[in-house]
Amino acid sequence: MKVQNFGENTLFVQDRIKEGDIDVPSIAAELGVSRTRVYQIIARLGHSMGQKYASWRCRQCGMAHRGTPRAFCSRHCGEKYYHPTLVCAVCGNDFTRKRGLVRYRYKMFAKQVCSIACRNALLASYARMKKG
Repeated sequence: MKVQNFGENTLFVQDRIKEGDIDVPSIAAELGVSRTRVYQIIARLGHSMGQKYASWRCRQCGMAHRGTPRAFCSRHCGEKYYHPTLVCAVCGNDFTRKRGLVRYRYKMFAKQVCSIACRNALLASYARMKKG
């Protein structure tokens, strides 16, 4: 179906928009015009054919965002995700570790410690429990 008149092209595109079928390559093939021309007609009709972005959620805070999909909404959330804040099992201080280290060390010890001194104190308490 090749339509020659610009007015008919505009009406054809308008009908396709009303139907909700805005597949530009197929419309261009049916009209026998370029895709660029179809985009021009759509713009003239007042519709936007910009990229459609789905909403996405930040891995750390869980907030919903629109736009270019990313893992985190800010650098702060990325830092908090990859360097979580933990509590030392021995002294109770807050400290941060890389996420990969936390998972690796959790396999070895169920408890997380902030320093070598706290680790030695924890191992000493394990040794005392074994002896007595």
